[in-house]
Amino acid sequence: MEVKFYGKIKADELIMVAGLPGMGYVAKQAVDYLIEEAKASLIGEVTSPHLYPSLVVFNDGVMESFLDKKFYRFYLAHAEEKDILLFTGDAQPSSAEGQRMLADKVAEASAELGVKKLFTMAAYPVPRHVEEPKIYAVATHSSLLEELVSKGVSVMPGRSSISGMNGLLLEYMAQRGVKGACLLSETYIIDAPDIKAAATLVKALKEILAIKIDTSRIEELAKKFDEDLHRQYEQLKRAKEAEKGLGYIY
Repeated sequence: MEVKFYGKIKADELIMVAGLPGMGYVAKQAVDYLIEEAKASLIGEVTSPHLYPSLVVFNDGVMESFLDKKFYRFYLAHAEEKDILLFTGDAQPSSAEGQRMLADKVAEASAELGVKKLFTMAAYPVPRHVEEPKIYAVATHSSLLEELVSKGVSVMPGRSSISGMNGLLLEYMAQRGVKGACLLSETYIIDAPDIKAAATLVKALKEILAIKIDTSRIEELAKKFDEDLHRQYEQLKRAKEAEKGLGYIY
């Protein structure tokens, strides 16, 4: 496994934001939006055939090779005199061993670049749709958690765990003396993209990092997502009422 950077990076105080696919794809969607809106530059990748998923994808019958893709990527953005290192990928490594190997390698390279603080993202599963998703946080240091609480973020209650890279990166960065936190947005959607939860994460990060990122596009997507969801609920409700109305036939 190797981390490749395409040149030297000069940054006085580098902040890292990471998000890989997970529940509701909230972390992946959020970091992808930040990359696009901040016009971040691709600056590096992690290479290893052992990290690719154990499947082969075909598009209209023709194979797409994972081996030529930059599967795990680093981007650099400049916003409000802050340098932000963004890390993402197209899938989580398929094994716990692969996830830990990748987290260790990414943490090692990021710390060497001079990252001083890390923010990862994830989903906080709830049993039903919420109109305004709440943001929770966990952190490697109590001082960082207190800082997030002062900005309106809630502490994730009780004893909890975060699986996969979005959690493991915190552990491996903390071992290298880097403070980190994970921001979790409420979602009840597990296997499909929840753009509303992702939008909530982007807006929270905008406030926490004190940067100017235009969130209008993702907010518009979240609004359309919500409207479509309510429309589906209404259709389902009418269908159930119609079934009850035909009960006499049986």
